[in-house]
Amino acid sequence: AIKSILVLLLIGLNRGSLERAGEGILQEVSAYVRSHIEDANLEELAILMGYSGRQLRRKIAEASGGGTFTDILWKIRMEEAATLLNGTKLSVEEVARAVGYRATTGFYKRFQEVFHMTPAAYRKMYGGCAR
Repeated sequence: AIKSILVLLLIGLNRGSLERAGEGILQEVSAYVRSHIEDANLEELAILMGYSGRQLRRKIAEASGGGTFTDILWKIRMEEAATLLNGTKLSVEEVARAVGYRATTGFYKRFQEVFHMTPAAYRKMYGGCAR
């Protein structure tokens, strides 16, 4: 009985350390994306972290419950775009370029998918404090 309890305890401890390791990976990926928002790419990040691209894809999927590097990239880009629209007078095109979109059509499409409104409508609704 004691052996079983010890095995269960070790499994629980190991699971906790694996979850924390997963959170660490996601934090590192997010930090990289935020600092390279215009040109972030998985292969470069994998090299910086000492993994192959395939290993890093797998680690991100495990830590996020199936998410991808691209999911994280898009989420952070949209968060930053919303912040810029809300707090600056940059044009929508300038915001799109600032968060890594070369073509504004792709930016508009993604923004509408996420926020269910155009960037201009978002700014009008939430951008009362533009500097």
